[in-house]
Amino acid sequence: MSSLISLRSNLTNGIRKWKCCLSHLPKKYPEDFLRRSFSTRELLKEAYCRTKLKFKSKKLPQDVNPRGVFACNELDLSEVKVYGFDYDYTLAHYKPSLEHLLYNLGREVLLEKYNYPPEILQLEYKPNFAVRGLHYDIEKGLLLKLDSFLQIQFGAVYRGLTPVSTEEVLKLYRNRIIPIAYVEGDTRAHKPNRAKMVHLADLFSVPEMGLLCNVAEYFIKNHIDYHPEILFLDVKNSVQSCHPIMHKIVAQNVEYIRPNADLRKYFQMLQDNDKKLFLLQIVRITLLMRVWKCWLVTIGGITST
Repeated sequence: MSSLISLRSNLTNGIRKWKCCLSHLPKKYPEDFLRRSFSTRELLKEAYCRTKLKFKSKKLPQDVNPRGVFACNELDLSEVKVYGFDYDYTLAHYKPSLEHLLYNLGREVLLEKYNYPPEILQLEYKPNFAVRGLHYDIEKGLLLKLDSFLQIQFGAVYRGLTPVSTEEVLKLYRNRIIPIAYVEGDTRAHKPNRAKMVHLADLFSVPEMGLLCNVAEYFIKNHIDYHPEILFLDVKNSVQSCHPIMHKIVAQNVEYIRPNADLRKYFQMLQDNDKKLFLLQIVRITLLMRVWKCWLVTIGGITST
């Protein structure tokens, strides 16, 4: 009996405390309180800045080289005999001015080859609009950010240059989590299904996204009907077709490239340790020699100086 009385007393006290806590809360939350708590750009930016400051305040141990490379414990670099390199954004690290160049070249192709309105020449590149790694929904014409769990990041969904509200996003997709078949396509042989989204993970895709959204915004504001997939393919083909021209311009104007004095030392170290090197890139060797004439690079027996 005493245990029952004690239990009843504890429950009564707990209910009183619970009611006391509830009395401090507002009687009615705004309708969009929870949505704003998780989706507003301001809160996301605040959380990012807070986390950034936290990690900036941390100091590395004295025995950690901030420029060192952390490899897995199973990898012994002394056993690696051959080193291969990509060219763009690996050996050649470009300045932001290259994004402007690629954007302008792609814009001209849209006008000359695909007969887009001449007014698009007035659409300037916005370097801070998009980042690498976004997805483009070729069916709905939306540029959006997905996390590693394929969850839509509210506040990071755009149609053209205009943000799309959380309500409209949920109305379009009916869920925050996107099915993997929608993002990557159904790979099962008996049920072929093309992906509805394209992952823009290439570093050259940043000016491509800028051109895509600029043109889409122009069409929307001027009430011009367009098909999102056709626009995407036109922009993609235009920008990709400009790569040979871009490489030719870069070969004649090396100011597009960020110099890296340590690359020559690195290649020399690999050569001194009898490592074999190769370059994997669809670029003429004459162009490479022009751009990297200040280096000593051995590629498959060909030495450029």
